[in-house]
Order: sequence, then C-alpha cells, then structure tokens
Amino acid sequence: MIREGSDRERMLDMNRRITPARKITLIILSLVLVVTGPWFGYWTVLMLVVAGVFFAMADRWAERSDRPEYGMFGAWVGSEVMIAVAAWMTGGPSSPVIFWLAVPIATLPSRFSTRGIIVGVGIALAFLVTVTFGVDAAMASHRLPFGLSAAAVIVTSPVLVAPMMRSDVKHRKDAFIDQLTGLLNRSALATRTAELA
Repeated sequence: MIREGSDRERMLDMNRRITPARKITLIILSLVLVVTGPWFGYWTVLMLVVAGVFFAMADRWAERSDRPEYGMFGAWVGSEVMIAVAAWMTGGPSSPVIFWLAVPIATLPSRFSTRGIIVGVGIALAFLVTVTFGVDAAMASHRLPFGLSAAAVIVTSPVLVAPMMRSDVKHRKDAFIDQLTGLLNRSALATRTAELA
C-alpha cells in the first residue's frame, strides 16, 4: 500500500512532516466541537480525542515497525470510524459532521500509493452511505444532494492533493540525485558527510 518506489524512511519522513498539520487540524476540529457542544453535546470531543490517540499509537508503531504504513492506515481508518460515529450520533444525513469524513482523505496521497488512496476513498464512501442511509433512509433520500456533495468532497480531495504530493517527492529526489549518474549530488554528499562526521 505504500507509495511505489518509496522506502520505510521516506514514509517516516512524510509522517513527521504531516504530524504538525495533523495536530493543528485536531485542535481546530476540537474547537468547533466545543463551540457546537450546546447543539450536539460535548461527547463528540471524545471521538476526536480517540482519533488522536489512534494516531499517537500509530506514530510509535511506525518508528519501530518494518511496515509503518500498516499502523498509519489503521489509525487513518480509526479516525474515519470516529468521525462516522460522531456523524451517526449527531443526526446522520442531517449532520454537518458528515463532511469531516473528507478531512483524513487529504492525507492519503502523502503516504500511500494509488491503491491505498482508492481503498481509503472506498472506506470513507462506505461510512458516508452507512451513516446517512443507516440512520434515516427516508431523510437520506430527501437530502440526496447533501450526501452527493459530501461524496464529491471525499472523492475530489485526493484527486487534487495526489499530484502535488508526487511532485514534492520528485523534486526532493531531484534535489539530491544527479540525473546523469543516479548517485547523490554534491550538495547531498556534503550533507551526508556532515551527518556521518
């Protein structure tokens, strides 16, 4: 599931780069849940805390594991589960939390191959259908444009993010690899020599 041509270190490096953004996202979502607490209840903050715990555990797993992508994908699915539970408990097809199923989707291209992205999008869409039609099928049918809009956000997020992430990886690789020889370039060798020293 890890991106083609990637190795464990590249996966861990990308995870370290995403961690600060993930923390900021969790803080923003927590603030929204606290502000909307009088309408939905403050218990929804607990769902976000659990998702944060999933990622903290996955970060520890990733540093010690030969296959860090499994722990990260497990935490990713756990965060989708928590968002789906919050959406289910706050009204299903009428819950504004439904759109939050798209938030974790934006992180898939930074860690996973096209196959991993497709699996992740499929999982998010399955949760969307379950939460909307599982709570109230009649209301979900009546609010079909709302559900289709959420599905569109879920599907288009990785479509927009994937090319940027692949471009970033290519440019970082090009910054260190000499195109003619395929070896580390002068700048990369200087950095590596300093590390070894």
